[in-house]
Amino acid sequence: MLWLLSGGALLLTTLVPLHTELLGWTPAFWLLGAPLVVLLVLEPALPRQFLALCRPRRHTLHAAVWH
Repeated sequence: MLWLLSGGALLLTTLVPLHTELLGWTPAFWLLGAPLVVLLVLEPALPRQFLALCRPRRHTLHAAVWH
């Protein structure tokens, strides 16, 4: 996760360009793509957990009545 965050920071601050004539898209891949792939391989349930955190929870009337 630290690799992904630091790579994103480097690309956002333009210390490392997203695309270069010499390397092409290699900096973007090694700073964003590769850590994202490694993270998804090591923690495959992570996207589902992230979406569950972002999704607003709805309280049902039935649950409110019984509690």
